Formats: sequence, C-alpha cells, structure tokens
Amino acid sequence: MELFITKLFSEPAYYVSTVVSCLGSICVHEFSHAFIAHKLGDDTAKEGGYMTLNPFKTMGWLSIAALFLFGFSWGAVPVKREDSSRLRRAAISLAGPLSNLALLGIFALLLKGMYSVAPLATSNGFAYYCRLFLLVALYANAILFLFNILPIPVLDGWQTIEPFLPKFLIPSEESKSTIFRCFIFLALFSGGAGVFDKVFGKAVDGLTGKFLPMQVTANKLVSEGNELIEAQDYTGAYKAFEKAAELGSPEGKLSLAICLAEGQGCEANPEKAFAIFSEEGVREFPFAKFYIGIMRMNGLGCTQDYSKAYDLLSEPEVQQATPLARANLGVLLAEGLGVKVDMARAYALFNDAEVMSQSPVARFYMGVFLMMGEVCKKDEARAFELLYDDEVLNSVLAAKFYLGLCFYAGIGTKQDFAEAATLLKEAADTGEPNAVQFLGYQNGKMPDYGMPLEQLLRRMWNERK
Repeated sequence: MELFITKLFSEPAYYVSTVVSCLGSICVHEFSHAFIAHKLGDDTAKEGGYMTLNPFKTMGWLSIAALFLFGFSWGAVPVKREDSSRLRRAAISLAGPLSNLALLGIFALLLKGMYSVAPLATSNGFAYYCRLFLLVALYANAILFLFNILPIPVLDGWQTIEPFLPKFLIPSEESKSTIFRCFIFLALFSGGAGVFDKVFGKAVDGLTGKFLPMQVTANKLVSEGNELIEAQDYTGAYKAFEKAAELGSPEGKLSLAICLAEGQGCEANPEKAFAIFSEEGVREFPFAKFYIGIMRMNGLGCTQDYSKAYDLLSEPEVQQATPLARANLGVLLAEGLGVKVDMARAYALFNDAEVMSQSPVARFYMGVFLMMGEVCKKDEARAFELLYDDEVLNSVLAAKFYLGLCFYAGIGTKQDFAEAATLLKEAADTGEPNAVQFLGYQNGKMPDYGMPLEQLLRRMWNERK
C-alpha cells in the first residue's frame, strides 16, 4: 500500500491541502466538544487546557505524525461521561460532528465564491490552488462528519445515543475498545475494506453532492471522461463530456468539441465542433485555439482562412500546448499559406524531437529538407529513413513521390527502378501534381510509352546521365 507521504512528491499541492485542512478541521472538532462541555457546566477540558486549537494538545504528536505519513488522524478531549443529564452528554458528543458539518457548508460557500470570481482558473495559478484547498477541506469535513456519527463505540455517534440506551445494551469500557479495534481492522485491513470503502464513499459523495458547486460536479465528469478516453471507451467519454457541457463547464465543452472534431464516441461534426470551440469561455483555452487554427487551415466546419490559422497557431501558449501546433505552423511557413515563405523558420519548427515524434507531416518535411539540403546540411540517408515510413506515406500525398525519387536516383538508398515505378505511379494515380508531371500524365492517365514503367525510368535515368 502506497504511503500517503509519497503524495508530497507526486502531488504536493494536494498533500499540503490535505494536511492543513485535516489539522484545522480536527482541532475545530475537538474544540467544539470542549466549548459545549464548558457552556453546559463541564470544565474538565478547559481546566486541562484542551479548549484550544493547538493540534499538539488536542491531537498529540503521534496523531500528527500519522497524518503526515498515512493520511489519517484523530483527536480527543476529556469530558465527564457520568453526567446525569442525558441531553447534555448527547449535546457534547454531537458538537464535534456538527462543527465539521458547519465547516463543510462554509467551505462550500467559499468554493462557490471562487468559481464566481475566477471561473476559468488556470492550472497552477493562485485561484487553482485556492479551489483545490477548499475542495479538499470540504471533503475532509464530510468524511469527519460521517465517520464520527457512526454508532460505533467509541465514536461520537455512539456517545450521542448511549445515554438513551438501556443498560443491558451498553458494553463495558473494555468491550467498547475491543469493538472499535475490530471495526477499524475490518474497515482497513480485511476483505471488508472494499465493501466499507464503497458504501462509505457513496455516503461521502451523496453528502458533498448537496454542497458542491455545479462546476465541481461538471469537472468530475470531465475527469471521468478523460479516464474513459485513456481506457478507449470513447462513447462513455463523449456522454460524460456532454453532461459536463450541459452543466456549463468550459472544460466539458472543450472536451466535447474535441470529440466532435475527431469523431471520438460520436459521428464527426466539424461545424458543431467549431461553434463550440468559438464560444466565449471556451475559445480562451490554448487547445481550443489550436483546433480553431487547424480547422481554419483546412476549411473544416468553417471558411478556410490561412491568415487566421497562422495567427492562432503562432501564439506562444498554443505552441506550448501541443507539438502539433508547431508542426502545422511549420507547414504554413514552408508552403507560404497566410504568411510569407520562410523555410529556415519552418525547418527550426520541424527540427524538434517532440514535434517529429508526434507529427508524420513534420517528418515528411524534414525528409525533404534533408534531401534537398537548402536550409540545412544535406543528409540523404536520414532523408530516406524519414520518408520510408508507413505513417508518413499514409499521411502526406507527396511522400510517395519523394520516396519514389529516392529509389529512382539512389538518394540515401540503393537505386531500384522497380520500387521507384510502383511509388511514382501510386502517387500520380492519386493526383499528386509532382508525380503527374514527372510521368507525363494526361487526363489522369499515363501515356502508353510502349514499355513497362520500370524500363522507362531506367531509360530516363540513362539519358539524364
């Protein structure tokens, strides 16, 4: 089982939020017991110095250490259990859990306020960390409330009802401790842990669901959708994103639009995707700008506009969001679409390991650049390696033409007229203009040269020499 303290290195913000919120919430819980006891005439806790928010007094160093290491903790204050008033005893016991319920409501209101003030808090920003802390604190108090009202000795739930039970139903103090230890063992270390976690988890979700802002529920749906995407359940992911979008989540709308653009879990609908990407609150996301840029570049779901595509894809935050933005920006610069041709800048964009690994188009252009040697040092072997790639050949119409030239002229590989003939003809048959011109196609067909294409290419090469 992974120790909670490992979260300090993998999720430091979550770890700190959990520790701080639990320390504070447990101290308030124990202070409430002591305060209500004092108000009802029991000064045991006050005289012992327990009517304080000092965690070292109400929790102790062992409990605090357990919180830092394992993520769970406890606290206690002394009160008179032999009070003759059953109502006073019940009120003192119930004060702790009710204080956590009150804190839950306060954190829920603050969280709603944060979403109103900063609806589009970016990851790692101040508002993001505030939201995270409030959400963790809300859940921490929900757990403390529900756990402590369980009617299990020695929890507050039992202490609340015990004064009203007949004596024969009340176990001895030793039996209470034994029952509690058995409960903890069954809940944490036995096969019952799964059942307890499931039932208790549903109770926590049910309670927090009454207090959580709509945006949090929507974000949970987005997280669920992202998990389903990783599991390749695209239909389930699409439904989750759709529900999140209906709740008004900008993140949900963004993810829904991506599904519609890519046809993931639904029929591709570029028009609807473009409309959602362009909505206020969505278009501010770098990924929304990226998709709008790609759709403008290719005329998908909107009017083709290379200038607008260039403006969007050249934004620094968009280029940082995905290597594909840099790849497509390189295409615009290499082809002079919406901007003046700049081969050197295009080469610099393509010549990036991350871009090359994710974009077969980038690998194609790099292959051509290395083959020609105009903006970089010529490297025919590397050019052939980049072009001789199934993903590149299936992604770029011109790839077969250039690879055919490699085999025709022996660029980076052994000269092979048969392979060159196959590739050049396949490229020309798909309408690739360079291949059409090279083979002299007329009306979509190659003229009858009176010889096999392989022989024709060999003759062309010999005549060229």
